[in-house]
Amino acid sequence: MWASRPCGHGRVLRYLREAFPNADITACDLRRDAVDYCAKTFGARPLYSDEDAANIALAPNSFDLIWVGSLLTHLRADRWLDFLSLFQSALRSGGLLIFSAHGREAFRRTAKETFDYGVGGPAKAAMLFGYERFGFGYADYVTSKTCGHSLTRPDWVLQEIAKFPQFRVVHFAETAWDNHHDIYACRKEA
Repeated sequence: MWASRPCGHGRVLRYLREAFPNADITACDLRRDAVDYCAKTFGARPLYSDEDAANIALAPNSFDLIWVGSLLTHLRADRWLDFLSLFQSALRSGGLLIFSAHGREAFRRTAKETFDYGVGGPAKAAMLFGYERFGFGYADYVTSKTCGHSLTRPDWVLQEIAKFPQFRVVHFAETAWDNHHDIYACRKEA
């Protein structure tokens, strides 16, 4: 069983379905219309998400692969741990977690204002400072107090992954997805 979270309207899920037509795929997102679309269009199992990782019904040891594109890129540092814990629990032994993060290229784009990530002013300055000083910077979007934009240095991400002894990093690639998302792959070990 595979999970695509957040699935959106199947930007990645459509390729998983094409490559693995018989796979049991779960589509999960906060947006119900996106989940419904993926269920109808790609035959995915629908799973409506929640902003609180504890409220997401992923059964323990039930997934071989969890793809998480552009979720952690929108969360505060403390929420990363909640979601990494959920994903570790939901993976079977030997399963893979693949997720994206905004690293050095997203920092560069934010600092040079060549891409609008939806934050500005003092919040943006604090986010850039946090990234440079601590390896993690975050700013809420103007319209939200639970979602925003995060920047993460690879060393910070690897320290967070190391808090989960069952995870082994098996792949890391900067700007491997969409030219500004770093990709991390972790295998769950017994």
